[in-house]
Amino acid sequence: MAARRIDAAEVEEALAAPDLVHASQEHPDERTVIRGRTSTGRRLKVVVLTDDKEYVVTVADQGSEA
Repeated sequence: MAARRIDAAEVEEALAAPDLVHASQEHPDERTVIRGRTSTGRRLKVVVLTDDKEYVVTVADQGSEA
């Protein structure tokens, strides 16, 4: 998160009101992908554990996805 200049408050905002939630293509039984926006309009993709949605695996700006 620090390397991508995304802080915890932004992740919490994106998770609080997701635009889209779906299973990970690479790990469908283990991880869930949540796409949401911050109050400033920043679009984030947050990957969490399916069984523990408070455990963030990774997060990135949606515009910078590979």
